[in-house]
Amino acid sequence: MLIITFSFIGLGAGGEDADDNGDSGSGDPVEMADALFEDNCLSCHGDNGAGGSAPPIAGMDAEAVLQAIEEGPGMMPADLVTGEEAEAVAEYVANQ
Repeated sequence: MLIITFSFIGLGAGGEDADDNGDSGSGDPVEMADALFEDNCLSCHGDNGAGGSAPPIAGMDAEAVLQAIEEGPGMMPADLVTGEEAEAVAEYVANQ
């Protein structure tokens, strides 16, 4: 659990990214990542990444998730989220 906490330190500090994505701006990095997942991933990858119209992503490591976000394998568009937001979503998925 400490890894998750430390991996998100500083991601919500400015609040600008969170507000751009419909997050409440609470500053909680896990909530931000959850909101980003809901907005950008859930509709295709399903609840908790269990799969849907796209393959399951549950159980993938953060590096593989980040690579998929950046490259957009298959029919997935590349760079749905970028930078620290992409890293936060990758960590969130890997730690579900």
